[in-house]
Amino acid sequence: MASWTTDDDQYYIWNGEVRIPRTFDPASKAAVIMLGPPGGIAQIPALVKGDPGRHAEIDPTIVLNALEWDDPTVDSATWTTVTAGSDEVSPVYRLTLNLHKGEPGVEGGTTVLSADDLVGAATDGYVLTKNVGANTVQFRPVKVGDQYWPASLSNTTGADGSNRTLATVTIGAQPFDYRLRVFGQCIISGTANTRVDVLARLNNATSGDIVARSFGQVGATPPPNVLVSGVPAGSASTVGKVLAGQSAVVYLRAEQQAATADAFTTSAASTSFMVEVAPIAAAAAGS
Repeated sequence: MASWTTDDDQYYIWNGEVRIPRTFDPASKAAVIMLGPPGGIAQIPALVKGDPGRHAEIDPTIVLNALEWDDPTVDSATWTTVTAGSDEVSPVYRLTLNLHKGEPGVEGGTTVLSADDLVGAATDGYVLTKNVGANTVQFRPVKVGDQYWPASLSNTTGADGSNRTLATVTIGAQPFDYRLRVFGQCIISGTANTRVDVLARLNNATSGDIVARSFGQVGATPPPNVLVSGVPAGSASTVGKVLAGQSAVVYLRAEQQAATADAFTTSAASTSFMVEVAPIAAAAAGS
């Protein structure tokens, strides 16, 4: 292979054979050729190394234009120059995609009311919950309580110190079991030997379950009685419990505790009473 150049020093002059690799694909319309003199092989590189430049940077923000599935616009991807490059600064490019949404499919349907694992009847306003200890679901009421208060409070007096009812609260039937939270207070006025407890009793004014109590102090002007919710220690689990579907009446009572049963009075102006329903969590399947 000749190694001289032309007189103007612009080109190499070559004289020899040309070899094209057999792996060349004519459809590609491009090939690597090897030039060499008879009896030898030489190769001319396809590219000439250029001067060092700045690398390109890609903006991480991709602009996506979602086309409707039937939009006639062709899907496309284009690069936009965000920052032009120079010898000191790398060029920055951002990708913009124009892509079609998928064609809407046929709407499906899900049947809940006839599901195999659904037990019980559907009820308006109820929600689906899993049964405790069973792989089934059931419609149940939303367990949200409410507050209830008396229409009026009574002024009471009695020379014999008798027990008396100061107010009542009626609670309509609820679709779930519940217990009660009771809030109230009362100022007792009596004699030096007066000792009166203020209680809340459930469903019976004289013998109903005690669901809140305030222990009174001895004296003519003891401190206010403030009710605290709760049943007596050691009580059965049914004490103070109201079952679903049952109404309830809560009695605010002033009950004499002193042996002498001295007289005492109460005033509506210094008495308050309110009851709150506290739903009980389900304890077993179907409850």
